Amino acid sequence: MPATVAVVGASVRGTIALDRIRARASKFLGDKNIDVVVVDPHTPGAGRIWREDQPASLVMNTLAATTTVFTDAASRVHDPADPAGPTVYQWCRSLRGEQDSAWATLDDLAHLRNEREIRVTVREEAERLRPWDYPSRALFGAYLSWAWDHILRHMPPTVTVRHLPAEVVDITTGEGPVELALSDGGRLEADAVVLAVGWGTETDRDLPSQRPLTIAGDSPIDQGIDRIEPGETVLVRGLGMNFFDLVSLVTEGRGGRFTENADGTLRYEPSGAEPRIVAGSRRGLPFRAQLQLSAPPTPADLRATRAAIAAAPEHEVVFARDIRPALDLDARRAFYTALAADRLDLASGLQPLLDVLEPSDTAPADEDIRRADELAARCVGDPSLRFAPESLLNPLPPVSTWSEYEGWAYDYLSDDAARAARGTTDPLKAGMAAYTSARPLLGEVAAFGRLTPESYLTEFRPFLRFVGIAGGVPPLFRVRQLLALLDAGIVRLLGPDFTVERSGDEFVARAPSLTDGETTGTVLVDAYMPAPGIAPGGLLGTLADSGLARRYTVGDTTTSSLDVDAAANGLVCRNGTASDAVFSLGIPSEDVRVFTIIAPIPNTDSAVLREADAAVAAALTRAADRVAV
Repeated sequence: MPATVAVVGASVRGTIALDRIRARASKFLGDKNIDVVVVDPHTPGAGRIWREDQPASLVMNTLAATTTVFTDAASRVHDPADPAGPTVYQWCRSLRGEQDSAWATLDDLAHLRNEREIRVTVREEAERLRPWDYPSRALFGAYLSWAWDHILRHMPPTVTVRHLPAEVVDITTGEGPVELALSDGGRLEADAVVLAVGWGTETDRDLPSQRPLTIAGDSPIDQGIDRIEPGETVLVRGLGMNFFDLVSLVTEGRGGRFTENADGTLRYEPSGAEPRIVAGSRRGLPFRAQLQLSAPPTPADLRATRAAIAAAPEHEVVFARDIRPALDLDARRAFYTALAADRLDLASGLQPLLDVLEPSDTAPADEDIRRADELAARCVGDPSLRFAPESLLNPLPPVSTWSEYEGWAYDYLSDDAARAARGTTDPLKAGMAAYTSARPLLGEVAAFGRLTPESYLTEFRPFLRFVGIAGGVPPLFRVRQLLALLDAGIVRLLGPDFTVERSGDEFVARAPSLTDGETTGTVLVDAYMPAPGIAPGGLLGTLADSGLARRYTVGDTTTSSLDVDAAANGLVCRNGTASDAVFSLGIPSEDVRVFTIIAPIPNTDSAVLREADAAVAAALTRAADRVAV
């Protein structure tokens, strides 16, 4: 009998797991046969979220040159896959015939075509994609589908892979094989299981349309927003990436057009099929725009942060004491270096400050940052030219009416768009880019309880929120589109502390800090994704109910994250023991692993690739042991 490994989920992390099986199978099983059963109701590779039939206007939040699913020379995984695979951009270059080591040709896209029409085909986008562009989700889906086939073509002859189009609804472990209960009533037995289940949210396909209508949070292409009628008022809760996707689908997705003005701003030409959108959130503003690049991104100078992480104690790390001052120093150095280049009249006066901000053999402390800020106050007379990142969290000045707020928000977004267009030549964006670039490094000190519980909850989590706000979520073109939609009256921003409640046959939205901050609508859309992890219902909720899984606890605080062990991402059971048969990757364990929520970044020794490699190695070890019995 061959060994059997089940992979639950067949998109980004399922594809990575399959590649690690390809690289590791012979090491653990020699010439023994192994049957890999991939369970996912959707097409392997692209899966649900990245499927190729979605509009090309929906884009990723990462760049073509900084997205991959393959190991590379920087990866510290065992037995790196050979041959290595391309990044999204390298794959597109190969499609165009520009890549020396060709991975694919345009003919390989033939099987990716589908019956639905999309405005920009994968082929056309691949022809023009640049390394600093944001690929469409459809293009990334095509890349994932190609990657899946590429991995299968290079699979050792002892490995058989089959796709089972179903959902896993329960998992049972015991003395014998692991049993997986399927949504179609079937059952599957496996020696080991690797979970790659992602966010785990999917809207019920039997969607009502009666008013007032609530549209639950999910990927916008699956929310059923076609139920929104032209001209009706829609209240949107959330101003993150899902908000921008939703707006795109009900504006340009319904025939509207963005055209460029002579000054580079955008103008929106309505189709008449748009609804009226009133949106808000706790802050009342979208996060800051990402940088506009015209060349591949240059790695940030994080010398102080890297040194602080290397010098941090093995246990009981205090983020504010051991790590944050180094982050602040790197960000200030980036800011004032950009300011000196931007304002030549200040350059010579800034040199003493830049000298102080150079990393030294001694890790910086809060007192060092305070002294640097005092020196900056002497070097830079204008307070508006100094680095003040805390002002980005709650920037709203005193305003009392909705119209005053809208005018202020428009100016705020316009200023941010102008800064983002300058890239890292803008001092504020340069400083924020240093913070943002450091996030993938922080798992080294924050994962698996290395930070003290108090530090994790009161220092580290707020820092991540701050960086998310200040470092940018929407690409710049989305902010420019939003400004055009505000001009056209298609979208309005209501204000901070946005709340919605039902009142009879409609919803009422309020921003309590504004005297007239109230409006009504017939549709409420939740434009955000719930926190990843264990939610009631679904597979992970079922596993938690049975005791095979549990939520991760920080001190006395229980998070929504799925608890896994550090060695191989084995599920931590209710009794505290780690499973040696069921392993989980990525998104559901975000609070445990920290910042493994995005696809691997090439040439960074990605933690996403390392955790997948460790889980697959453990799964193959168990499979080999069971075959040997």
